[in-house]
Amino acid sequence: MNPADTANIIKTLADLRQKDTPTAFGYAQFVEVLDDKNAKAQLFNNIYLRGGAKGLADFWAKEQEKGVKHLALNLKPTQRPADEVLTELAEYALTQF
Repeated sequence: MNPADTANIIKTLADLRQKDTPTAFGYAQFVEVLDDKNAKAQLFNNIYLRGGAKGLADFWAKEQEKGVKHLALNLKPTQRPADEVLTELAEYALTQF
């Protein structure tokens, strides 16, 4: 999903929907949570997102402002312990949404 297209896609869907049908747009991403919590999120090939937990939260907040309602996060295999990655996501990112 190219972030530059998100707002236009959501607007198009809203324009095409029936009056009483809500539009709830979402998409899936592969995600790698880096050790540096402040590392800015970088998107590769419009599907693979890598960054620190705070950087990812910033990226997703911008997507939410465009109208994204749902994200399916697919965690990439990593050398980091899973409990550490999930704790950081919960602390810095998921609680904001």
